[in-house]
Amino acid sequence: GWVAGGALEPVDAGVYRPPGSAGPETQHLLAAVLRAGHGARLSGWSACALYRMEGFELTAVPWIVIPVDRRVRGVGFLVQRSTLSREDLATVAGIPTVTPIRALIDVAARISMKARRGAVDDARRRGLGSLERLLDRGVARGRQPGALAIRRRFGAGGLGQDGEIER
Repeated sequence: GWVAGGALEPVDAGVYRPPGSAGPETQHLLAAVLRAGHGARLSGWSACALYRMEGFELTAVPWIVIPVDRRVRGVGFLVQRSTLSREDLATVAGIPTVTPIRALIDVAARISMKARRGAVDDARRRGLGSLERLLDRGVARGRQPGALAIRRRFGAGGLGQDGEIER
């Protein structure tokens, strides 16, 4: 009734805002997290974009991680079921998200090696994480595809101390 009466306007299924209120460029990301429900967090390329990492756009389809015991269907965003430890949790601009390191690990298997190096270099340069922390969390994530990709790049020297410019 509130939508029909103009008291609220829909942002996403089950997510509303007051009419005429400012819609920040991150509104669709928060709407996706809210739509995914309890325990949901922004992850992957969406979290990287929220952290303003090089090579990621806020306009991409949202990537949401939810607890393994939950299911979300019929949504217009990517849903990943995964365990989240306390050290993976963060909040940016009021949006529940994962840490920059966890976001890099989640996205690592889905982007090119050059994009991965650029994002890692950017995160390091801006103090969002260190190579040591990235490797530690990559080991802790076990056989997850992004963790494997990160460990392979470390093993091959692809994420060494030099940055993309030096390469």
